[in-house]
Amino acid sequence: QKSFGEPEEGAAAPFIVITGFICSTPSGRPTTLKRSGSDYSATIFAKVLGASKVTMWKNVDGVYTADPRRVPAAFPIKRMTFDEAMELAYFGGQVLHPSAMVPCIEKRIPVLVRNVFNPVHPGTRVYGRGDEFLRWPDQEEDEDDDNFP
Repeated sequence: QKSFGEPEEGAAAPFIVITGFICSTPSGRPTTLKRSGSDYSATIFAKVLGASKVTMWKNVDGVYTADPRRVPAAFPIKRMTFDEAMELAYFGGQVLHPSAMVPCIEKRIPVLVRNVFNPVHPGTRVYGRGDEFLRWPDQEEDEDDDNFP
């Protein structure tokens, strides 16, 4: 946050694209983050920059009920809480890393998991804890929102 400073009042960008996966050691040596490091980078930047949401572009249609390679009847989950996403990741779900959720939980920033190869699919919406997830923030209608990026 020191490097970026505070965002200027009224300054807005419709989209910010930042590469992830790259970091440095405490001594300043460039290195890379481990699995899902770019997800963690994205959520840290979202927190620091005060983003209204984070879209994670993956190669699947969202977070699935099970591994579709092993369970043919698995299907993408429409929405889930941060706690559910972290628990699924902790027990082997490969789509999101549990640490990546922490910055978004702290600032209540919604996460959307979408498929880069199937951008018309609505993906999975991850937000809130407990009953909070029942309403997606700033959305009149939570279901079938075609205009949601």
